[in-house]
Amino acid sequence: MFTVWFGLMYACQETTGVLQAAPEPQISQSNTVRRKGFLGVTLEMSTPEMAMEKGYDRPLIVIRMVGPESAAAAAGIQADDVIAGADEHTFETIQDFVSYIQGKGAGETVVLKRVSGSSVEDVTVMLAARPGEAGLVRSMFIKREAPSFSYRTYRDDRSASLSDHKGKVVLIDFWATWCGPCLMSIPKLNQLHDKYAEKGLVILGVTDEPKDTIRSIARRYNIAYPLGIDREREAFASYFVSSLPTAFLIDREGRVQEIFVGAGHSRRLESKIEALLNP
Repeated sequence: MFTVWFGLMYACQETTGVLQAAPEPQISQSNTVRRKGFLGVTLEMSTPEMAMEKGYDRPLIVIRMVGPESAAAAAGIQADDVIAGADEHTFETIQDFVSYIQGKGAGETVVLKRVSGSSVEDVTVMLAARPGEAGLVRSMFIKREAPSFSYRTYRDDRSASLSDHKGKVVLIDFWATWCGPCLMSIPKLNQLHDKYAEKGLVILGVTDEPKDTIRSIARRYNIAYPLGIDREREAFASYFVSSLPTAFLIDREGRVQEIFVGAGHSRRLESKIEALLNP
């Protein structure tokens, strides 16, 4: 992991096995820059039961979300499509699939094997270059329905879901104990919780770390708002999170209204919260 600075905003960068990490230019012998191929989708592995229903004894890849104007969308790929492989390859993990796609360059094609009923159809996709991180995430989420996800509550270790907060203004704060900017944001989030919780604001701090890891931080900072543990990184994948902290502000109707990447947004964040609580 490493830290990058954006003026007064800074964030901890990370990579994930589900999302395609920000591209690193690949320099060929001819000194031209080759950009990694990009589909523009989020993914999950099928359950064994789903694979068996479709006649497979190995995992399949499920398309969770398709970015507007992405390479996948242009080829007709849709959410909930099931992919058995690409070209002549099959994949045991999402990371294997992502690595294969990134092994191709922007402008190259890949033939996805889409399972349709009892048959498989070839879908040819011309890969694009990955857009800038901020533009990608905003195009995927702003004014769109916030993806639901499940998590374990930190305080009582019960199963919960984003849908449990329906009708509230929700701020999902993706964070980690190793992320300095995340820790710097906690006092402000505590203040927002104290000031607006009774008016309908829910702040949900989501981490992929185990309870034992976050316990000391929760106590040291006296975190007052709810914390959710996402060990399977379902939420991180659903929201294309590759930098920490990243926060999504969701209105009472369940639509994403703003995204904050990095720390240093306290004034704008509180202004947006007030606007959604008092339309």
